Amino acid sequence: MSLEATIVSAIDTAFAAAGDLVGSFTLRKTDSSFDPSNADTTLTTVDYIVTGVFEKVDDSILEPADIKDNMRDLWILSKDALPEIDDKIIDASGKEFTIMPVMPIKAYDKAFLYKVRIKG
Repeated sequence: MSLEATIVSAIDTAFAAAGDLVGSFTLRKTDSSFDPSNADTTLTTVDYIVTGVFEKVDDSILEPADIKDNMRDLWILSKDALPEIDDKIIDASGKEFTIMPVMPIKAYDKAFLYKVRIKG
């Protein structure tokens, strides 16, 4: 088994062990394009279903005053989609969050997971 396959297997095992903490979320990406000939801006929205696990924001890194009640971290499997700043995450209840920083968890220039901080 290659190292990459070992890492993927470990991540899959960890997500399986998390059981009902793992959920499906909608990652909503919106891109815009501008047509200078007629000054029109076109918005394109694409939704992806991603698998993720919520985590409490680590207060050992941030000052407690900087952590807001509506801030959470979400671990997303990289095989689902590429999250970016200002994309939206929508949970099963329909609550919408905005992605702030995105931290890829990488090895050998390949992202296996994304840790995203969301607010909403």
